[in-house]
Amino acid sequence: MDDSPLLAIMTNNIYKKEAKFRKRLELIIERLKEDNDRFPQAIDKAVSIWKICFEKKLTRGYEGEQLAAILFYMACRTLEPPLPYLLMDFSLVLEINVYKLAKKFHKLCQDIPIDMQSNTDLTTYIPRFVNMMEFGDKEDLITNTACKFAHQMKNDWITTGRRPSGVCGACIFMAAKIHGFHRSVDQIISYVNLSKTTIKKRVNEFLDTQAAKMSVNEFKQLENIQSLPNNMNESTEKPPIIKQQEAKEIKLKKKEEFMKKTQKEIEKYDKEFDEKHNVNRNNSRYSFKGEDDNDDNDDDNDDNNY
Repeated sequence: MDDSPLLAIMTNNIYKKEAKFRKRLELIIERLKEDNDRFPQAIDKAVSIWKICFEKKLTRGYEGEQLAAILFYMACRTLEPPLPYLLMDFSLVLEINVYKLAKKFHKLCQDIPIDMQSNTDLTTYIPRFVNMMEFGDKEDLITNTACKFAHQMKNDWITTGRRPSGVCGACIFMAAKIHGFHRSVDQIISYVNLSKTTIKKRVNEFLDTQAAKMSVNEFKQLENIQSLPNNMNESTEKPPIIKQQEAKEIKLKKKEEFMKKTQKEIEKYDKEFDEKHNVNRNNSRYSFKGEDDNDDNDDDNDDNNY
């Protein structure tokens, strides 16, 4: 009986903390400035994760807004199907470095028993980015084409170890081009929040694959992702990182061959010079043939006698 008032106070305190956490989630969603009818479901999921953290006393050491953003991102990832939001989106909302937020996210993933499978399906994110870029009634067409690019880039290992937003930006950029829409790289990066160099690298990596040899008309005529030619549905390309390593090795080998060739030319020139000018390079000091080559040795012997 004596514990009842204390238990009531503790329970009330938990409810207040939960309500405060929900409010933070709502504010983050408001700052995202996007409408999604699945946000309430994501909030409930984030609150359930928060309860696990609270019970395990894992909420300590985190700023309220940062914890809310991390747990909401976890909720987006664990929903089925997942919501198309990246950690970068929440770092921009909170005006915090994404790497700092990512570090805290990974720590929580290790501390709580939640299966956080890596979401490598770029078709989750592409529709959202396409919608933001306002293609009008061609939105579905651009989305479908960009998804074809994303599918082939995944087959060719271009997506491995890369940020989804960068690959999505490159796919949408190419899709817009082949359908006659002018979207500059500067416009693309304003939505995907990555550098111009990153987008250009992803495009160039795609252009270095077999699939890039298809004509625009051939690519347009493909009705869906599965209709790609058999030889292009399979992973025939090496990962770009392997290609880059091989290119470095080839460059280093060429440099070594050039150095060897140069060394041989120098040795040949030295030999011709020595023969022409009667130079003997065997001694520590150059001397001309015909002179007493043992003078230095005699001096050494004299020195040894002192």
